[in-house]
Amino acid sequence: GLTYKGTLHYNSTRGTETLTVVTNDQGNSGTGGPLSDTDTVGVTVNAVNDVPTAQTKSFTVQVNMKITGLSGLLTDVTDPDTGDGGYTASFILNDIIVDTCTNGNISNVGASAGTFDFDPPPGQATSCTLKYRVNDSGNPGPAATSAYAAITINFNGPVIWFVNPAVTGPGDGRLSNPFRTMTAVDAVDAANHRIFVYTGTATGGITLNSNAWLIGQGVTGATFDALFGITPPAGTIARPTIGGTRPAISGQVTMAGSSVVRGLNITPASGTAGLSASGATGLTVGEVSVNTANAAAVSLTNSDGTFSFTAISANGGTNGIVWNNTGAATGSFTVSGTGTAGSGGTVQNMSGAGILLSNASSVSLNRMIIQNGGDDGIRGSNVAGFSLANSTVSGNGNYVNERGLDFGSRADNITGLTGTATINGSTITGSAEDGVMVRIGSGSLSLTVTGSTFSSTSSAVGNDGLLVLADNSANVTVNVSESTFSSHRGDHFQFTTNTTATGTNTVTFSHNTLTGDRGTTYGGYMLGGGITVNPGGSGTTTLTVSDNNISGAVDSAIRLNPGLAAGGLLKATVSSNTIGKADVADSGSSQANGIYIWTTGSGTTNARVNGNTVRQYANVGIYLLAGEGSAIQNSTVTGNTVGNPNPTFGLNGLRAEAGTLSTDTVAMCADMGGGSGAANSVTGSGGPGVSDIRARLGATSAVVMRLPGYTGGATDTAAVASYLSGRNGGASASASNSVSAAFQNGGSGCTQP
Repeated sequence: GLTYKGTLHYNSTRGTETLTVVTNDQGNSGTGGPLSDTDTVGVTVNAVNDVPTAQTKSFTVQVNMKITGLSGLLTDVTDPDTGDGGYTASFILNDIIVDTCTNGNISNVGASAGTFDFDPPPGQATSCTLKYRVNDSGNPGPAATSAYAAITINFNGPVIWFVNPAVTGPGDGRLSNPFRTMTAVDAVDAANHRIFVYTGTATGGITLNSNAWLIGQGVTGATFDALFGITPPAGTIARPTIGGTRPAISGQVTMAGSSVVRGLNITPASGTAGLSASGATGLTVGEVSVNTANAAAVSLTNSDGTFSFTAISANGGTNGIVWNNTGAATGSFTVSGTGTAGSGGTVQNMSGAGILLSNASSVSLNRMIIQNGGDDGIRGSNVAGFSLANSTVSGNGNYVNERGLDFGSRADNITGLTGTATINGSTITGSAEDGVMVRIGSGSLSLTVTGSTFSSTSSAVGNDGLLVLADNSANVTVNVSESTFSSHRGDHFQFTTNTTATGTNTVTFSHNTLTGDRGTTYGGYMLGGGITVNPGGSGTTTLTVSDNNISGAVDSAIRLNPGLAAGGLLKATVSSNTIGKADVADSGSSQANGIYIWTTGSGTTNARVNGNTVRQYANVGIYLLAGEGSAIQNSTVTGNTVGNPNPTFGLNGLRAEAGTLSTDTVAMCADMGGGSGAANSVTGSGGPGVSDIRARLGATSAVVMRLPGYTGGATDTAAVASYLSGRNGGASASASNSVSAAFQNGGSGCTQP
C-alpha cells in the first residue's frame, strides 16, 4: 500500500497537496523494454491548531503585603504556528491558580495584558507556586490552551503582621486585611516576626517571641519601610504612615529575648500587669506609656536591655515598677515625661516599694510622682547610675526602714548605689524614716543633689532628710546645693562612714536653706534639724559646708563628729554659713551648739571655720572638742560673728576644749582669731556670767592644746585668756587647766584642711 506523511504543522494556508505517483514495471517481460505510468492523487489538508507553550516565571513579594501589576506572563510564550504563511500569533491568559500558595489571593487579572495582582498567604515566608495557562489566537480556530506553567513566588522578609482595631472583621493579619485584636495576632506570631498596630484600642495582650517586634503607629521615624528595614518590590500596596497617635494595648505585653516594643501605650484591665519580662536579655522599649491598676505597670525580672518610657503609672498592688536582675547590671531604664509636672506618670498606693530596683543600671526617672506607698517610694540595691529629676516622692512608708528613696542596707551589707547619681529639681516629703538614704559598701559613687526640697519625716519614727553611708572600701563624692530642707525629726543632712571605712570621700554641702519645725510637727520630739558629718575608720573625708542658711535646729546646727581610727583624716571647711536669727529665740540651736566639731578616736581632723554668723544657740556658738582617745584636732577659727546666746543656759560664744576622759591623749591646735581681719566678733556671745571665749584642758596631763602665737606658760590660764581676748577684739575670755595639762605655742598656725 501507499503511505503518505505530510510535513509537520500542516495548516490552512497550504489548502491541498497533489501527490504524483510514477509506476515502472522494470521491463521484466515482453518486448519494448520497461513500461511506466504516471498518475496524480489530490490530498486535502485539514489543519489542526497547535498548542502554545507558557514559560515558567518568578516574582518576589513582601511577606503579608499585596502586590499589584505583576506582568510578563505573556512574554516568551511560544507557538509552533508562529511565522506560518503570514500568521501572527497572539495570546491571552486562560487562568491563574494558587497551586502551593494556599490561601493566597489572585485578583485583577488582565487577560490580554498578562498581568495580575497577588496577595500572598498570611504569614507565608518560604517560596510557593502559582500556575497559569495561556490561549493562542487560533491557527485555525478555536484557540488552543497551553499546559500549566509554574510561577514561583519568592518572599522578602521579615514577617510583619498588621493589627487595626478599626476594622470590622477578624482579619487575617495581612496589610490588606489586618487582624482586629491582639489576641488574634498572639495566636500566629513567632520568633523574628514583626507586629504593627494601627491607632486605636487593640483588645487583648500578647506574649512576644524571641527577636519579635511590637510597633505602634505612634512610633517616630522616617518611613515605615526605613523603620522595618525593608524595600518592598515595586507595586506593593502602600504601607501605613508612622508618627501618629499611639495605639493602646488593652492587655499585658510579655517580652522575650531581643524583642522590641515601641510607639504604643499599654492599658490593661485592673489586676493585669502591663509590660513584663522574665529571663530575657537584649530588650528594647521606646516611646511607650503604661498605666495599670492593682498590678505592676512594668515588671522586669532577670532581664536587661534599653527601656525608655514616656510615662509609667500604677495605682495599687505590691510594686508599680520592678527591674530585678540577678547578674551584673547592664542596659538602661528611663522615664522621660513630656515636659510638665507629673507627665512621667504616678505610682501610688503600693503595699511594697513603689519602684523596686535590683542590679539595675542607668536609671533615669523624670517628672514622676511616687506617693502614698506602704513602704519605700523607691528602693534600690546594686544600682549603677541613677537620676531623679523634677519629680515628687511623697508620703511613703509607715515604719522604720521605710523611706522616700532607700538605696542599700548597712545592716545587711548591701550597696545601694554606685556610679553617677543625681537628684535635681525634685521634692521628697512625708517619708516615714528618711527622705533619702544611700548606703555604699564598695565601689564608687558620685551623688549630686541640686534644686530639690526635702521635708517632713514621720513624727514617730522619722530620721534624716538626706542620709549617706559610705562604708568599708567605698569612695564617695557628694555635692548638695541650692536645695531646701525642713521639718525632719533627725538631721536634715548626714554623712557617715563606718569603723572599717578605708575610702576617700569628698562632701560639699553649699547654698542650701535648712529650717526646723520643733513644735507644731513633732510635739517637742525633734532630735536634730541640722547637718551632721561623722566619719569613722581609716579613710579620708574632705568636707566643705558653706553658704548655707540654717534655722530651727534642736541639736547642733552643724555637727562634725569624726571618730576616726589611726590614719583616718577629716579635712573640713565650714565657711560663710548663717545659723539662727537674731530676733528668734533658740533659732540657731535650741539644745546644743551652732557649730560643733567633736573629735574622738585616734585619727586627725583639720578644720577651718571662717566667716560664719551664729545666733541664738543654747550652749556654745562655735565649739571645738577633742576627747575619748588619742585623736588630733587642728582647727582654725577666724572671721566669725557669734551672738545672742540663750539667756538662761548659754555658755560661750567660742570654746576650745581638749580632754574628756582620764585616759585621753588627745592633742588640739586651736587658732582662734588673730590680726588682719582674722578676729572673731564674739563680744557679748557668752551666756549669763560666763566669758565670750573659753579654752579648757581637762582630765589628764597627757592632753595638749597648742595656741599659735601664744607665749605664756603651759599652765598660765590668765595668759591664755589674755591671748584669746587680744586676738578677738577684746572679747571676754577665760581658760582652765586640769591636772597640769599644757597650753603650748602652736607656732605660726594650725594645719589647714
